[in-house]
Amino acid sequence: MSGQFVKAVLAIITHICIIYLALRSATIMITRTSCGILVKKILHNDQALDYQRDGYVFPIKALAIDEAHGYRCRLEAAEDALGRKLQHMELHKSYLFFTFLDELVRHECILDAVEDLIGPDILTFSSSLFIKEPGDKRFIAWHQDSTYWRFEPTDILTAWVALTPCHRGNGCLQLATGSHRWGQVEHRETLDERNMLSRDQQIDNEVIERATNQDVVLQPGEISFHHMFTAHASGPNSSPDRRIGFAIRYMATSTRQTGGPKLTAMLVRGTDTHGYYEPEQSPQRDFDPDGMAFHRQTVERHRATKYSTM
Repeated sequence: MSGQFVKAVLAIITHICIIYLALRSATIMITRTSCGILVKKILHNDQALDYQRDGYVFPIKALAIDEAHGYRCRLEAAEDALGRKLQHMELHKSYLFFTFLDELVRHECILDAVEDLIGPDILTFSSSLFIKEPGDKRFIAWHQDSTYWRFEPTDILTAWVALTPCHRGNGCLQLATGSHRWGQVEHRETLDERNMLSRDQQIDNEVIERATNQDVVLQPGEISFHHMFTAHASGPNSSPDRRIGFAIRYMATSTRQTGGPKLTAMLVRGTDTHGYYEPEQSPQRDFDPDGMAFHRQTVERHRATKYSTM
């Protein structure tokens, strides 16, 4: 075997290894199914396993930094148009009347990652803008989203999208590793006005101390995913800038609501052959009158639960 041939073979092997490592570390992978079809994936297999093991996975790069900044600018332009900050229920299910948030709940890269976790037929039924102003002393106490919703099966996930840098100094999300395996945990009522939860509830610290708590440090455009049983919290913002996150709740179309005020939902990918939920429509423009009217109607259903079941 000639030296030139060996060098050529080694060069080819090296090139293949470089390509493999590049794909292995890339945000988006191309995977071949058993049918020979190429499918775009966001999550590596080990990241999907991390989600199953820990109840969360992060950071996942979904948006470019400039793209995330653009969404922040559009949000703040909407606030300027209102002449005030968004308030109370305007922060929830806002994709019903803001086109840019409708775009975000349908963002291809976010949905690609969601599909990796719960399958191709996807509904969104809830969202929340979590905005902490500079020096904001408010916090979100340890809790589980499952406290507020009743579903079967329970494979509901939250995609938490960072529109600004998120770190411990400005009140980033915190997650309790493995807490999704605890099932539903008892929450107790508190009277702390700084607690941003609508029902002012929290899990006792003795329970949270069972797990290792993880700070979810994210750059703009990065997202984290957590299961509805995963205990989570966030602290105050002691930084000089706003901390903005957009939490989107997704479920498979086969998921049934088993309790609470009747939910509406929007099909964002695939098909819905079940029809369990009253369908939502995308807004035609920001502050869409039809979207705002539907939003008010939907919100009213949750008044009795202090809107915690939104």
